[in-house]
Amino acid sequence: MRKKIAVFASGSGTNFQQICEYFQQSDKAQVDILIVNKKDAYVRERAKALGIEQRYFTREDFYNSDKIVDLLTLRKTDLIVLAGFLWLVPQNLLAAFPNKIVNIHPAACLRWQRNVRTSRSPSSDCRKGKQKRNNDTLCERTI
Repeated sequence: MRKKIAVFASGSGTNFQQICEYFQQSDKAQVDILIVNKKDAYVRERAKALGIEQRYFTREDFYNSDKIVDLLTLRKTDLIVLAGFLWLVPQNLLAAFPNKIVNIHPAACLRWQRNVRTSRSPSSDCRKGKQKRNNDTLCERTI
């Protein structure tokens, strides 16, 4: 049985498309759903063209409800990939999918964002997935 991947994205979706195309012929995993937080994000067009189901959600749904957790649990999601997803991941999602969330885009790390603006490389904490602020995990990395 193929593992189910949920991809979270906020923008144009080039990483999303590459992930989908990579797993199209795989017998090990498949992109099952796109979770998107911007109604007008171009990634939605890419999902439609690739025949991948997508769900839009609001900030309220993401941070103040279990709607996303319930949806992914119902779909039996095995892995979550943050592909250019620019919001902090809430504790309920981290708890429901321990060691199953991978961030492939460093922009979610606040130190990285500051360093990009000043043309320095990302901090070692951010690269290692250990950066925290106000008890929220900013970069969770799964190997």
